[in-house]
Amino acid sequence: MWIISFRKDNQAFAAVYAYTRGARAPLYEAILQRVLQLAPDLKNVELIVSDFERAPRKACKALFPRAKLQGCLFHLVQAISAYWADILKLVKLQAPREAKFLSRSLGLLPPELLTVGIDVLEEVTQSHTTNFPELLRFIAYLRRQWLWDTEWTSVYGSAIIGQIMILKHITAIIRLESVALVSPFLYPFIRNLQEVIENESIKLQRLNNNLPISKIKKEKELYNRDMCIMKVQEKLLAQVKTGSVVLSNITKKAVYDFLRECLPPKIQAKIDEEHGKCFPRKRSELQNSDFLELADENEEYGVKKKRKARRQHSAISSSEQKRQEKKILSMPQDANGTVESEINHDWDVFEYLLLEGHG
Repeated sequence: MWIISFRKDNQAFAAVYAYTRGARAPLYEAILQRVLQLAPDLKNVELIVSDFERAPRKACKALFPRAKLQGCLFHLVQAISAYWADILKLVKLQAPREAKFLSRSLGLLPPELLTVGIDVLEEVTQSHTTNFPELLRFIAYLRRQWLWDTEWTSVYGSAIIGQIMILKHITAIIRLESVALVSPFLYPFIRNLQEVIENESIKLQRLNNNLPISKIKKEKELYNRDMCIMKVQEKLLAQVKTGSVVLSNITKKAVYDFLRECLPPKIQAKIDEEHGKCFPRKRSELQNSDFLELADENEEYGVKKKRKARRQHSAISSSEQKRQEKKILSMPQDANGTVESEINHDWDVFEYLLLEGHG
């Protein structure tokens, strides 16, 4: 699902929903061209925040050549967390997590300081690489994956928390992992998507009427997070004296303090708890209940834990399959016709409901 959202009065709204499979740049361009047909005044776009797939990036560059293209902090944190946990298995090994925590603030650095930020993470991991050589692979991954285009990786100067919250909210409702054309989850998917569209329309109407669109407490929390990050960024750049010091000369300690101060207070507290601790290498067979990890440390950034796979149906033998086929085909006809006609009739009704907009 490709979702295009926009911001108005510091609020994010999802406006375009495109369900694609194996999409390439020409398809993304066709979607954007259709959007421009529906909204012809959408021309003076200044900033586009996208995930890190190259196909939509190429399409955005083709149709909005003057807009600044920038990565998304949500997808950056999601990718780094997945590599740490799923590829390197460092969660199961109970490795020290300071480098992982600090890596979440990498995208908040100006593009010129991303290399320095990864150098800081490398120094943080040096005392633990003997027991956890996977940390060396983690640093190599950060350099290889996120330094090839620092202007795209850095989200410096753009809206942060609001973009994360809208992606986290919508993907949780739609539940895209359950969708397939022949899946029994098709009807819930359409119904949930229709509900999301209606909710976004109501939110925009309330904003136009100067009414609150979310809980005041939540709005204040998101606002405070954004303000905290902006203050830390201003503090970092305040060390640059015009004409005498450049960004590349900022000390590593200043960059470390920046990465740390951009984190929520409870994550900073966990870093303090790990300082001075001994981290012997653990067996990878540890159970989930033994993980040394906060329950909501990733959810704070919109990275949801993967749902457990549903129980799979046992395989049906070929003889049983043939027996069931014979049983179905031998069903007597009734006044409405055969079994096949009933199936075709159901699909006709389904297509009619979709065309009429009933979902």
